[in-house]
Amino acid sequence: MSEFKQSASKWREQNAAPLPGKHAKQPPVGTTFSFDLNEAAKVTLVFTESASKHTTKAGSIGLSAHKDRDEVHFTGRLSAKEELKAGAYKVTITAVNAKRERSASRSLSFTIVK
Repeated sequence: MSEFKQSASKWREQNAAPLPGKHAKQPPVGTTFSFDLNEAAKVTLVFTESASKHTTKAGSIGLSAHKDRDEVHFTGRLSAKEELKAGAYKVTITAVNAKRERSASRSLSFTIVK
């Protein structure tokens, strides 16, 4: 796996109201994670939240990804009932191929604002 990127490191929740001020540049709603694979694999995105001096797992998403460039638009929703709230997070991605070989993990940090 290579080239793990995000389109925005600071973004708004999906149902967030626009920030006050007509001319203020608004953070986007959600972000797009992108990555490159050299073969098809199962990919897991694990989200952790940093609070004061400890880190807690906030949730994860698993998906099947194909060879070459993959993109995942993410608005904070982990499942039908779970959603990341405003705060600072880290996302770690790992891929496992059909032979059960695991890629090196890669991480990014992002902030969700109201």
